[in-house]
Amino acid sequence: MSDDVIRERDDEYRKLREFLYVDLQRVRSYYAQQNRGIIDSVLSRETGARQADVQARLFGIGASGGGSQERAREESRSLQDLNYVIFEELFEDAGLIRSIEELTEDATFWENGNVHNSLEEGSIIRYTGLIQILDPQFVKSRFEQYIRLVTGIVGAQIGKVPDIAATPPVRKGGTTRPGSPATKGDAAREALKEELLSKLLEGSSIGQIRDIAGSVSAFTNDEISVRVLPCGRDYPDYHFAGTLLSRSEYIQEEREALFGRYGVYLNDWTAVMQVARIPTKTPPLAPDFTRKFVDDNGGQIDRTTFEQLVIDLIGDFEQKGLSEGSRYPAISTTILAIYREFA
Repeated sequence: MSDDVIRERDDEYRKLREFLYVDLQRVRSYYAQQNRGIIDSVLSRETGARQADVQARLFGIGASGGGSQERAREESRSLQDLNYVIFEELFEDAGLIRSIEELTEDATFWENGNVHNSLEEGSIIRYTGLIQILDPQFVKSRFEQYIRLVTGIVGAQIGKVPDIAATPPVRKGGTTRPGSPATKGDAAREALKEELLSKLLEGSSIGQIRDIAGSVSAFTNDEISVRVLPCGRDYPDYHFAGTLLSRSEYIQEEREALFGRYGVYLNDWTAVMQVARIPTKTPPLAPDFTRKFVDDNGGQIDRTTFEQLVIDLIGDFEQKGLSEGSRYPAISTTILAIYREFA
């Protein structure tokens, strides 16, 4: 990389990037440590000078003089949008970012442990390929859109329904068929709409659809889940896992339009990640609830034992897939950026 890190010279070229996500705080922190501070703006100064000799002679009496004119222009540019770009260029030049396509796209390298042995926790890696994203807010929005759509379609087919008169009980053959109360037209229309909705949804219900959206929200803990899939969808266990911070300064706010536009599978996008944890083949210990954390005599609580039980329980949840936490062979990461290059 050139010494001109911000590339002000005319002969420097930088590809354009379309960012889906950037962890600005972490990127700024790492950049500041490597470069002894953050460049917030650049001040460009342009100067020009012009000199002229002036001579005047009148009636043989000569006089001469000199004049000069100087102009200056200053331009200040914010580097807020360039923070990540400069960070990646600086770290790549220092050998602190490693591209991992060759290492990770062969499933046998995952099976024999070569991927896990070749990476270190804390290192920064970069992969361009298939990225899977699950956003519970997007799922809920799509489910609600579907509910509004089918409800509107069914309702549009039902006109005015007249009031239904009450019917008395009917006794026949020793049994009595109960009667029905009077029903207003609006209530009768809603009942008919529910019946048609049930047929359209093939036995499902709107409440069931909303419960599914709620389970997705609980499953992801309302966080945006990311899976980088180097071996494709046929090998889902071989992946890098992470979550996105859903703050407006990190990710675009129009999430419905965002994932509706890009889709939940991003092809040929780049993810830059920091390896957070490399799990081992040995599963975590199951919680041992026979261990006492309250003393029988004095009633004192052993906080260390209690905390260990809670930690083992959380690890058991992760191992069973009930909470976010990578299990072997997946690798847990912190997502620094997701983008694609063009031009």
